[in-house]
Amino acid sequence: MKHIAKLPFVEKLYLQTSFVTDDGLLHLSTLPNLQVLSVPSSTTDIGLLNCTEMLKLRVLWLGGCRRISDDGIGHISNSKWLEDLSLRGLFQLTDTACMHLRKLPYLQMLDLSHCRGLTDNSLEFLRELNLLNTLNLSGCFNISDVGMKHLSKLTNLQNLSLIGLTKISYVGVKHLVDLAALAEINLSGCHRICDAAIEHLSKLTCLKTLYLARINNITDLGFKHLLQLTKLQKLHLSLCRNLDDSVLRHLSTALIELRFLDLTGCRKVTEDGIVHLAQLKSLKVLTVNDCSFTRDVVNRLRTKLPTLDIVIDRFIRIIYVGEQHNDEQQQQELQLLDIETGRRDRDQSEETKTGPGKPEQPSN
Repeated sequence: MKHIAKLPFVEKLYLQTSFVTDDGLLHLSTLPNLQVLSVPSSTTDIGLLNCTEMLKLRVLWLGGCRRISDDGIGHISNSKWLEDLSLRGLFQLTDTACMHLRKLPYLQMLDLSHCRGLTDNSLEFLRELNLLNTLNLSGCFNISDVGMKHLSKLTNLQNLSLIGLTKISYVGVKHLVDLAALAEINLSGCHRICDAAIEHLSKLTCLKTLYLARINNITDLGFKHLLQLTKLQKLHLSLCRNLDDSVLRHLSTALIELRFLDLTGCRKVTEDGIVHLAQLKSLKVLTVNDCSFTRDVVNRLRTKLPTLDIVIDRFIRIIYVGEQHNDEQQQQELQLLDIETGRRDRDQSEETKTGPGKPEQPSN
């Protein structure tokens, strides 16, 4: 670290898998232009104290540093210019940590996923972060509808992830209607979400990406509320057991901007419903693993949507590629199809985003 500290032009430093100690981080305080830092997983509160002199630091990733406590977050709250902070999986944190975070007025992206000690009270502190646009609370199982009321004050919020929060119901979703700028929300695994919750979601007309995977309380009535979300581009409905052909018939007439649709595990969907998707002229990726259909339906879809990629098995990668790709092009251009995001490697230039708290991979 002493040698790195002599490199004045270093702006990004990734140390997450290194063996740098807390004392080693002290040397980095002399780097005048350091803006992005990912610290070693062994970092403690003392190590964060050594980072407080990094005056230009804008991005700090602490994900997986399980020895960090509320005291450590108190230290970094003095880094006033922080814009992106990841605290993913810091199990020792309590609501006190969020009390410290409210001192970061320029914070825009915050990852608190799997910080299991947080409660609704922590979100009352976060409501003071007026510039926050991306927030990940997935796996914070103590957060409930009360916490959603606090979030409703974050009017600049555009991306919100609440995966697996089983204490959130339609009451909490109703509070989120005030987030008029919200473009992406992930409610996958929030098992108390029902038709009434979807009705409230339908008022968020700026939504472009919606995750409702593994929710079985939504019926045809609830799915029909999705027709109001005409700007949707990505819709994840995997393992929604009540979704059937009639739902697809209605969605195909309203969601004309839809580019990605995940129907994995929706066993009530048959070829009679899938053929209606041919009306979605913008559709680029369709995942139908564990749905009932024949090769004839695939051919009919590809006739109407020649650029559509149809994924029917996410494990062994059975993919019907749009007809504009020959075998050689498929190997060159479709090297990766990420079923979770619907992102292909040829699309990454326009769609790639790291998400809150997920470091970019440094180039070799």
